[in-house]
Amino acid sequence: CVVGYSGGKELNPTYRSIKDHTEAVLIEFDPSTISYEDILLEWSRMHTPTYTRKCQYRSAIWHLDDEQQSTAKQVLAGMKAAS
Repeated sequence: CVVGYSGGKELNPTYRSIKDHTEAVLIEFDPSTISYEDILLEWSRMHTPTYTRKCQYRSAIWHLDDEQQSTAKQVLAGMKAAS
């Protein structure tokens, strides 16, 4: 897994220079062992959405393709329906 920043305009931001980035974790996984959906469902069980004024602490799900995007939308819809 790799930790860093994603989604912002500044190249190579540091903790002190973050303005519009989100702290991010890149998770590499073997889909024959665990599915993208199972990873998201586990994240959703641990996730506590809270308001913060610092955008680096907002929640975001990044995806690699249309299939992952669709799966993420389904998981988020399920979370919204459950709340």
